[in-house]
Amino acid sequence: MKYLLRTALACSAFIPLCLMADTPKGMMLYLSNSAVVNGKEVTTSSAAVFPNDTVQTAKNHARVAYLGADVAVDEDTLIKVGADFVELNQGSLMVMDNSAQIEIHAGDVLIMPADVSPTQFQIRDVNHRLEVIAQKGDLIIKDCRGHRSLAEGKEGKRDDRTKCGAAPPDAKGPLLDTTEAKVAGGVVGAGLLIWLLQGGPSNPTPASPVQP
Repeated sequence: MKYLLRTALACSAFIPLCLMADTPKGMMLYLSNSAVVNGKEVTTSSAAVFPNDTVQTAKNHARVAYLGADVAVDEDTLIKVGADFVELNQGSLMVMDNSAQIEIHAGDVLIMPADVSPTQFQIRDVNHRLEVIAQKGDLIIKDCRGHRSLAEGKEGKRDDRTKCGAAPPDAKGPLLDTTEAKVAGGVVGAGLLIWLLQGGPSNPTPASPVQP
């Protein structure tokens, strides 16, 4: 009882700190020009975004910086960010995981690094056709059919016009048709890797209604 009383008194004396402990951790968004965040145009060079925020690009690039990982967003792309994942609704992404694993959800497909080693991969989901390139490190691809690995240097493609729906986990059929990656630049724009490696301002302007 005495311990609980001391804890309550400590939190009452430091209410802001206690509230911050339960606040979702934000990510940094860097923009080459502008983007639409949660339906509102943002023209600052950097902004704070938080779980469940949406980011949409037009004729520009964006970069979501996580602690230990970066996700570059190509032109004409729509995503939703999470604490440790990005949901790709349309367009192309490049992911560089250095010390953190960021998962990508594209429809019913989950793409993630096979282990904690540095990984670089590209994903495009356009007109119901999914393409994934494992540029550095191996990937794990999962959907309702099960899971398989995509080795470094391999490219996987899948026609997503027919969703696997309620198919059991042991249903037969490949998740992706796998081939050698033909182009080093991959499926995204040629300038996206350069943008991914660029830095940004250190003092962001929050773009999300959720404050850190």
